[in-house]
Amino acid sequence: MGPSVMFLYRQKDIILIPFPFSDGATTKRRPVLIVSCDSINQNAHAPDFVGMMVTTSTRPSPYRVELSVGSLAEGSLPDQSSIRCDKIASILKDKAIKKLATTNDATFKAVLKGLDDVIGRSPEQVGP
Repeated sequence: MGPSVMFLYRQKDIILIPFPFSDGATTKRRPVLIVSCDSINQNAHAPDFVGMMVTTSTRPSPYRVELSVGSLAEGSLPDQSSIRCDKIASILKDKAIKKLATTNDATFKAVLKGLDDVIGRSPEQVGP
C-alpha cells in the first residue's frame, strides 16, 4: 500500500474483508471489527490494521461479544452476529471492501474486556 492510498476506516468500524483462516493460506469474505487505534489506521505508511473476526456462528465461546441492534452506533449487519475476541489478525488495509457498521462505545468496551480475557490481563492490570 503506497503513501497515496488513504484508509477511510476507523477504530470501532466493522468492515468487509477477506479474513485469513488460522492456516494463513486461505481467507473467507466476512465482517471484521477494526481494533487498532486511529493513529495506525490513518497512517499511510502503516500498511496493516488489526481486526477481530465477526461471525454468525452460534457455537459457544467465552471470548465472544454478541451484537444486537443496540450494539451499533451506525449501520447494520445482515445477520445476528458476534465478535470473536480470540480471532485477531493483522490485515492489509488495501484488502478492505466496504464499511458495514460502527459499534457503540459500550460494545467496544466489552470487546476490549474480551481481549483482556484472551491475553490474561486482570482488571488490576488494566487500571481505571
